[in-house]
Amino acid sequence: MEFHSSITGLQLTESVVTLGTFDGLHRGHQSLIRQVQVRANALQVPSVLITFDPHPKEVLLKERRVPVELLTTKEEKKHILQEEFDLDHGIILPFTEQFSQVSATDFLEQYLVSPLTPAEIIIGYDHRFGRGREGDASFLQRFEDTYSYKTTIVEAETINGDTVVSSSVIRYLLRDGKTMKAIEYLARPYPVSGTVIHGAGRGKELEFPTANIAPATANKLLPKDGIYLVYTTGDSINSYGLCSIGDRPTFEDGQHAVEVFLMDPPEQSLYSQYLTIHFFHRLRDQKQFESGEALTRQMYRDKQQGEELIATENPWSQYQEEIVT
Repeated sequence: MEFHSSITGLQLTESVVTLGTFDGLHRGHQSLIRQVQVRANALQVPSVLITFDPHPKEVLLKERRVPVELLTTKEEKKHILQEEFDLDHGIILPFTEQFSQVSATDFLEQYLVSPLTPAEIIIGYDHRFGRGREGDASFLQRFEDTYSYKTTIVEAETINGDTVVSSSVIRYLLRDGKTMKAIEYLARPYPVSGTVIHGAGRGKELEFPTANIAPATANKLLPKDGIYLVYTTGDSINSYGLCSIGDRPTFEDGQHAVEVFLMDPPEQSLYSQYLTIHFFHRLRDQKQFESGEALTRQMYRDKQQGEELIATENPWSQYQEEIVT
C-alpha cells in the first residue's frame, strides 16, 4: 500500500474509491474497505482510500472545552491499514480550516473525479464531506451520469443484529474499562502507541521494572484507569505484560502515567523506542496501598492472574490467527 499526503501528482485512469475519517478502523470500516478491495479486484483497477489528519472535529470543534478523543493516531491508522488490508493507495489529506471550506462539488471534482477517475465510489451510510457537510451518498448519486461512476452505500454494521458498530460506542466502552467488549467492535485489541520515557524508577525497586509510555498524541483516548493484561510490540519487543494507567495513588505524586511491565523483556534498553500496547483484560482498579511492599505483593497476584489468562486464552495468538484468516 502506497501512502500519499497530497492528491497532487496522483493520476489514475480508473479506480474504486472510498473516503471517511475511519477513526478506530472498526468492524463497520472493515466491511466497507473489504468491499472496496472486492470491487477493485473485480474491475481490475486500483483501490483508493482517502482519509484526513488531523481528525476533522479537531479543526471544526476546536473551541469546545472537551478535546476530541482519538481511537487511532495517524501512525496507528497507517499500520492497521498495511497490516490488515490489501489496498493500493492511501491518501491522508491535511484537514485545515481552509480545507474545511471546500464545497462538496469542488471536493468531488478536484479530489475524486479529476485525479482518480472513479468507476465506483463506496461510502458509509452516515459519512458526509465538504463545506457544511453538504456532501453525502445522495449528493454523489446526483452526479453519477455526469462523471460516469457508480455510488455504493454501505449500511451500518451491528453486533448480534442489535448495537450499531460506531466509534462513539467504542469510546464509551473504553472509558468504562470494557476493553474486551471493545475488541468485539474493533476486531482487534485496542492499541496505545508512544515513546518510552524515563520514569521515577520505582518499578525496579518494587521488583517490577516498567517502561513508561508517552502516548504519541495528547488526545489519544486511554482506557479507564486500572491494571490490564496487555501485549506489547515494537522493533525489539513482543511480550505479554501488565499495564498500569493512573495517578499512582500509593506514592501520591499525582502524575497520570501509562506504565507497562513486560513478562519477556529484551536485554537492551527500551528508552526512546516506539512501542504499541494492545489491551486485553482489565484486571482491577487502581488503589492505594499502605506500603510499597503491599503493592509488590498485589503485583505478584496481578502477574499470576495474567499468566492464568494467557495459559487458558492466549489472546494475542487468537487475534493473530484471525488476521491471517
